[in-house]
Amino acid sequence: MPLNKADRKPNLIIRCAMAADISAIRKLCRKVYGDIDAYTYTQDQLRGQMASFPDGQFVATFDDTLVGYCASFQIDEETAFAPHSWSGITGNGFAARHDPEGDWLYGMEVFVDPDYRGHRIGQRLYSMRKNLATEMRLKGVVFGGRIPSLAKRWKTFGSAEAYIQAVNEKKVRDSVLSFQMRNGFEVIGVLKDYWPED
Repeated sequence: MPLNKADRKPNLIIRCAMAADISAIRKLCRKVYGDIDAYTYTQDQLRGQMASFPDGQFVATFDDTLVGYCASFQIDEETAFAPHSWSGITGNGFAARHDPEGDWLYGMEVFVDPDYRGHRIGQRLYSMRKNLATEMRLKGVVFGGRIPSLAKRWKTFGSAEAYIQAVNEKKVRDSVLSFQMRNGFEVIGVLKDYWPED
């Protein structure tokens, strides 16, 4: 006898993103970041990400509802560790800088539906990235991590470096940076004007 939907445990699935997901990814992006054009991916950008590096784009679905997105591409070490902006390194959000010979996986985006936080979806998306880097025998995963909460605390800290140090010492919790550090990443420097809107 088949189980009633209410009697079974919901399914959380992490898989590669497909063109059929684009509308749901855009809807989730607006929900997470608000209706600000600078934060909302266009259909063409998402198609570009998937076309540039299909294996590096992941979605999380919870009972067939898209609840998370993760975008990545390969890049060479010199470019990855040189000063850059988000727009510059991602090819304006298209993942156009993807280099199949690149020795690092660059994480350009992760977002999770706020209604589904607490299910470790972000952590699972990060794990997919780490697994992909391992499978491809890359040197690791690198990304520019945003610290949008710094603006509200600027008077207290006076610099990004002082704020990062306080987060690292667990004197302050930052929703983005603390999460990244809990997932095994470490700060190697500050990228000036990485995302100027911050």
